Amino acid sequence: MTVATARLPRKPIVLGLVAVAVVANLGSALAPNYSILLLARFVAGLVVATSFAVAIATVTSSVRTVSGLLLAPHLLRHDREPVQKSS
Repeated sequence: MTVATARLPRKPIVLGLVAVAVVANLGSALAPNYSILLLARFVAGLVVATSFAVAIATVTSSVRTVSGLLLAPHLLRHDREPVQKSS
């Protein structure tokens, strides 16, 4: 699923994954038999794996490397020098 969602915008993916996770977990809680429980847990597992991959992709795309250091974009000035914290 991660490969299938790689080129899509992340916000709708995350919202959709949360919705599917809620439905799958409700299905687990209300499962009338073992087969439905296994199916619901399988779907929930796919959703968790995909949301974890989307979270990692989001984090790695929101940081930059400067001289081997990872810095968040909001900590960089326009000249791309790290902002020094004042004590």
